Amino acid sequence: MSLSIAMLSVHTSPLDTPGRTRDAGGMNVYMRELASELGHRHTNVDIFTRWTNKNTPRVVQLSPNVRVIHIKAGALSPLHKNDLYQHLPEFIHNIEAFSRGEDSRYDVLHSHYWLSGVAASQLALRWDIPHVTMFHTLARLKQLANP
Repeated sequence: MSLSIAMLSVHTSPLDTPGRTRDAGGMNVYMRELASELGHRHTNVDIFTRWTNKNTPRVVQLSPNVRVIHIKAGALSPLHKNDLYQHLPEFIHNIEAFSRGEDSRYDVLHSHYWLSGVAASQLALRWDIPHVTMFHTLARLKQLANP
């Protein structure tokens, strides 16, 4: 039996190229590389991210055992991350619907950034699985470092 991980990244996709959008950077690379390495080690990883472009396929096979799953939450267009919180209930609902539709079961949730942490905390309670979160950066500390 292989481990199955649900990763959440509400505000940016691991498919985004660093520097091409305001929120694409090191976190995108980290998620993509971590998931790919886990996949090569026979761990199944589904990365759930907000769907921002109708021309992007709903599911993208990133590497062996790793999929990026685009979830509708608000308009199918880029939104500033400060505007995403209000769409978290839809994001959570649509992750659950996708998982039910595929009969997916996860062993752990791994969220990236605080928005994803909020969503994953609710899913972890509903699915009764552990949740690990990584903040990558904390805005207040960045503001203090760059006044």
